Amino acid sequence: MKEKDWKKLLNEGKLLTESQWTRYADTDEQEQAIKEVEEWVKKLGKRIVGGTTVGKRPQRVILDLTYQGGEISIDSEGAVEIGADDIPIKNFVGFKKAVEDLEKVREK
Repeated sequence: MKEKDWKKLLNEGKLLTESQWTRYADTDEQEQAIKEVEEWVKKLGKRIVGGTTVGKRPQRVILDLTYQGGEISIDSEGAVEIGADDIPIKNFVGFKKAVEDLEKVREK
């Protein structure tokens, strides 16, 4: 690829759109869910600070909003769950409410 092509991609933001967290995904559903969760986290003005996987393939992806918090869980089917109670999340509104509830519990 020529240098001008790289610069064009960089200017269009195409090189910076790849998620660093999708490397944990075993399935396409997980990858899509991770990208969606990243958008939701960004909308809340927060960021994912860590992540890991648990289990054998296909694995469950665990993402952290706080240091080793493990707040977000994504199964092999792409289902997103929040918190210790594994509250199922379907959309941004549910995600926002679950994160706010977690923050209230941690403040106590």
